Amino acid sequence: MLHPTQPASLARRSRRADFTKFYLTTRAAPPMRMEDQFDALMYFGPRSSITFGQPNLARCADRPYIEVHLARMSLAGLPQSVIDSVKRACANP
Repeated sequence: MLHPTQPASLARRSRRADFTKFYLTTRAAPPMRMEDQFDALMYFGPRSSITFGQPNLARCADRPYIEVHLARMSLAGLPQSVIDSVKRACANP
């Protein structure tokens, strides 16, 4: 499942992304899903081409996570309409 702010195209391209080559380490790191390694991403494409997936039900059920996520959205200066859309998406997945 995608987070409400993740582009749907990201899930198709990165199902088994392995970012260990970007980390300087001598230990063998187990392969991890991208969602388990990162909690945010930057989209550099045009606004007109971004698509959003459905919310992750487990994350929506995690009230402390959602509260922090909404607070971060507010701190980032996102419009209230965007914050409300995440609230609605988690209320009606």
